[in-house]
Amino acid sequence: MELSIQIQSTDSYLHIRVVGTYDIQKAKALFEDAVRAADDQRQFNILIDYRDMQGSASMMENYEYSDFVARYLQNRLFKKDSPQLRLAYLGSGLNFDPSRFAETVAVNRGVDVLNTDSMEKAG
Repeated sequence: MELSIQIQSTDSYLHIRVVGTYDIQKAKALFEDAVRAADDQRQFNILIDYRDMQGSASMMENYEYSDFVARYLQNRLFKKDSPQLRLAYLGSGLNFDPSRFAETVAVNRGVDVLNTDSMEKAG
């Protein structure tokens, strides 16, 4: 199944549910879609729930995706008068990296992000 997202707005955050089989190029495009939806709905806290995603990223793909997210968000701040987004990634099982390598890459590039396997911490 192709990677896709389902978007639901709550009072305090935009919930992005990721379903399908992981593909890095599709994940990047869907991240752009999620950020546009957040901007359209004036939601600046985004929960990306990838617990139902099949497949997993290699360490290199985690690096590439995190670097992409950081660059995309930096360009967004330069082009728009929008507040910085706060991101939380919610994973489980094989999809979750307990070393939080991708989180470290993004944080080192200025992204306000948390990668967790706990809905309580993500919300």
